[in-house]
Amino acid sequence: MADFGPTCRMRAKTFELKEPETLEWIDSMCETDILIDIGSNIGLYSIYAGMRGITTYAVEPDALNFALLNLNINKNKSGERVLGFCVALHDHTCISTLAKQDLEWGGALSCFEGNTDQHGNSFRSVHQQGAFGLSLDSFCKLGKIHPTHIKLDVDGNELLVLSGAKECLSNTSLRSVLIELDESNPNHAACVDMLKQSGLKLQMKCQSEPVARGAYNTSFNYIYRRED
Repeated sequence: MADFGPTCRMRAKTFELKEPETLEWIDSMCETDILIDIGSNIGLYSIYAGMRGITTYAVEPDALNFALLNLNINKNKSGERVLGFCVALHDHTCISTLAKQDLEWGGALSCFEGNTDQHGNSFRSVHQQGAFGLSLDSFCKLGKIHPTHIKLDVDGNELLVLSGAKECLSNTSLRSVLIELDESNPNHAACVDMLKQSGLKLQMKCQSEPVARGAYNTSFNYIYRRED
């Protein structure tokens, strides 16, 4: 991965430790699958999937991270399988701002069309980046994309993304969703209910030891699958 500072190095160093369940989830896919990675950051999991032959759409609205995402796709010769899009998936089409808590390469915890963090608390941004918002349903229709798996990690805006993905979520071609949810967020229960109403069943709820020991110990990865 391209080395653009300590945050990027940390992400590369902890890649196999922070979310082992995510790697196992990707390992369960086959080359005919189509993955949409929403909030792909600098592309670690998107590129891992692409190197396994999985067609992957990496969605990342942060300009700094999107630049690194593309550098990493190119560096790993993954361009035939991984395609990046600089757009904020949302519940409607709009032009708005991405509130950023930092200006680091590989940073996170930004919020589109608002300034609330993963806990639902307000924060003061250090920078407002212009961004284009689009629902996942519209994104898939425009691109003629039929995802079989969705990964969602957007640090607090999960309910808005899910609200704009009702057609995708209810489509039987979608086999699984891996979503990071913070249990302290007031929208947590609504997110869980929406996934359940889409015909998806919770398979597992995971939290690695490094995450459990850290500052985000109320955050878990939920893996939902559609039963045959």
